[in-house]
Amino acid sequence: MFKYSTFSIYAVFALWLLSPPLLHAEGELTIKPGQYRITKTTKTNFDTVPATRTSEECITDPDLDPESILPSKDNCKITNLKSTADKTTFDFTCTEPGNSSTLKGYAEYGTTGNSISSQVKLEGSYKGQKLIVESSGLGERIGDCAPPPEFVE
Repeated sequence: MFKYSTFSIYAVFALWLLSPPLLHAEGELTIKPGQYRITKTTKTNFDTVPATRTSEECITDPDLDPESILPSKDNCKITNLKSTADKTTFDFTCTEPGNSSTLKGYAEYGTTGNSISSQVKLEGSYKGQKLIVESSGLGERIGDCAPPPEFVE
């Protein structure tokens, strides 16, 4: 089995959690800009309780390159990229430099009017044991984004 460093595994999780919750590939998948309340849940086969967080995010630009959610464009490769008006899916594989470790995943992002969703599944190994991580997100548009604060000198 392959070992993947703790840093690399958490980097993928952090990028998923911090990334905008929707992909826009080749001008096909679009989202209505605005303020969204988004709930994201991540669970692994090592944890008994999933980690869930809810936040509000202002989405102003739905254009996001699928590679931007990956920890490294140099060490990760996207395959099977498919996009329709309401869904984008793709597979990805990441390798750790200097190791033979491999992390494989599948991602699906979607929208239906004022809602957005995401599903990401990762598989690899950690300390000689199989690692499976499943993350999901669901968001609802709750209004327009607040205007940026004005700074007076």
